[in-house]
Amino acid sequence: MYETFGPGDEVLQSIAFIQDEVPYTLIHSIVGGGDAVSYKSRDGQVVYAQTPGYRGWVWISKHMQGMEREERLRTLCAALGDVKVPGLAGDPDIVLAMASLYAAAHGVAYHPRMELQAYQCRVPKLPEGVMGVCQAATARDVLDVARFLVEFTLDAYGNTVDLASQMQDADRLIRSGNLYLWKVNGESVSMANIAGRTPRHARINAVCTPRAYRKQGYASALVAEVCRIILAEGLTPILYADGANPNSNRVYQQIGFEASGKIQEIDFIRE
Repeated sequence: MYETFGPGDEVLQSIAFIQDEVPYTLIHSIVGGGDAVSYKSRDGQVVYAQTPGYRGWVWISKHMQGMEREERLRTLCAALGDVKVPGLAGDPDIVLAMASLYAAAHGVAYHPRMELQAYQCRVPKLPEGVMGVCQAATARDVLDVARFLVEFTLDAYGNTVDLASQMQDADRLIRSGNLYLWKVNGESVSMANIAGRTPRHARINAVCTPRAYRKQGYASALVAEVCRIILAEGLTPILYADGANPNSNRVYQQIGFEASGKIQEIDFIRE
């Protein structure tokens, strides 16, 4: 019932998948990673994609419901065999159902981690009266970017890291040509990154404004400008926001992002 597939496969160009694509855009990146574990049902109604060591992403067509959907999830668990699955990500109802089946089959426990709200922006709204300009980050900005990454890591993951440990990542992001900064009188006050591009979308991540510069509209202005850059390429900007953070969700909605599906992350607990 299941077979492996690779980048550019027709299943990722199907009408059913494209209709749900915004929250599942990461599947394109996972499958293109080279070492991905990727399965699809022969009728193209189910997709599983996992980077080894990370959560597996599960998509099932909305046409698949009830007992038929449960049976598809059961056979998917069987198809995974001895593949180590640290967790799952996907539609909340689907991943909860699959987590229950997988946990029972493998003698593990599971718990929900984070619910993400997926957004897309077709018409960005640049906030009025915000000082500054959007600029692509350059090698001269590496120290500022490293400082931003220290703060981003604490805010996003609750982890404290030192500045030196972030210099390599800062250099890598700058060299990608996809990192943008909002600058006021030459001073960097906010950053945003274009994390990846797929046939129809480009994903924004690593949005960060240090505490000293917050509540002045810098991140909103920067993300809106990055959206314009993406739209000029003929792609639609997307991003994920923590569903439990009303402030970030409100800010994204104010600059033109539309809610386009939810993703539930689940972790398996192995003793």
